[in-house]
Amino acid sequence: SIGEAPWLRHLVICLPGWFVLVWTHRLDRHGDAGMTYPNWHQRPESFDPETAVPGRLDGESFVRVADQFISLANQRNRKIDATELQMVMLFAAARYAAHVGKNVIEISDQEEFIKHMTAQYADMLRGHFADPNV
Repeated sequence: SIGEAPWLRHLVICLPGWFVLVWTHRLDRHGDAGMTYPNWHQRPESFDPETAVPGRLDGESFVRVADQFISLANQRNRKIDATELQMVMLFAAARYAAHVGKNVIEISDQEEFIKHMTAQYADMLRGHFADPNV
């Protein structure tokens, strides 16, 4: 039978009322721990009660939650320039990601986590630039 490799471990974190994160720890050939992170789009497209994981966002819910942040930014845009608001949102996202990395998943390699998060942002940004509805 195929068992889990001894060098691969999974960590599941539930944040109350929010989502489930699955992080994979791996040991490289030298025995050093590493971590792989999920990609933002690795989620079911819509809610399926048979496969749903409590607190984990499906694609439709993910966009709905993001729209709540965009709605707040649009409200603030009445008095604050959009260019300022985009920097505020980036600052908040970076601060929250640092909190999650340090205190929730307790990453061992900051640079690996930063590269992953930067790649996620670039992927999202490219997708939005390609979207004719933006």
